[in-house]
Amino acid sequence: MMGASQMWLDLVCGMARSDHAAGTPLSFDELDERYAETGADITALWQNEGRHAFLHHLNALFGYEPIVIIEKRHMRF
Repeated sequence: MMGASQMWLDLVCGMARSDHAAGTPLSFDELDERYAETGADITALWQNEGRHAFLHHLNALFGYEPIVIIEKRHMRF
């Protein structure tokens, strides 16, 4: 689980927005917006890639967000 958690943290850091000037302090509202955008990006990735074998075991780390399944077939995890 430690490796999965490290991978998830790396994913979050990689997807975090860095569009403000280095060293420029962010207001609370700007910081809140950045967190929300990163959270939405992570959720979108999970919903699009959740069926992939690499991610389907990591459901708990993504907060049990629902995923879209287009195929209609029986699946077991």
